[in-house]
Amino acid sequence: MQKRKQASRESKLNMRRQKGLQEEIRRLESQINRMLDAYQEDLLTLDELRQRTTPANKRLGTARTDLANAKAAAIDEERLDTIGQDVENFLRCFQLREERLTVEEKQQIVRLLVKEVVVSGEIVAVHHSIPILKKKLAISPEGYPLCTRRHLTTTQ
Repeated sequence: MQKRKQASRESKLNMRRQKGLQEEIRRLESQINRMLDAYQEDLLTLDELRQRTTPANKRLGTARTDLANAKAAAIDEERLDTIGQDVENFLRCFQLREERLTVEEKQQIVRLLVKEVVVSGEIVAVHHSIPILKKKLAISPEGYPLCTRRHLTTTQ
């Protein structure tokens, strides 16, 4: 819960930052347009225009890059939040059913979830495929779609 509150605060800060960057971009574009208007009305020479617009164009490019990075960070935060919620839902459903599963069924679930185990020195990395829901569904204690094509069935 605290992680979500922190993520919400960070998201609000990111949104404020994006708004600030958008305002700065508008201000710089307006400033450059005013300089171009001044040049067209012969109030500035070409050399003066170049001297003044070069730093403004650099700041404009930096602001646009920062805005793109802030938008990408917001998308990443949203994705991570969704993945976190999906993992929590999966674990909750799995914990409801794990008491009724046999050892063979538990092994089958592990085989479905674990793609690869990489051992490198003292580091063990487990690459998994935890199912991620495409849309928000209500959690039912009856089951969870471990495989999108079919539900897990065992024969005895």
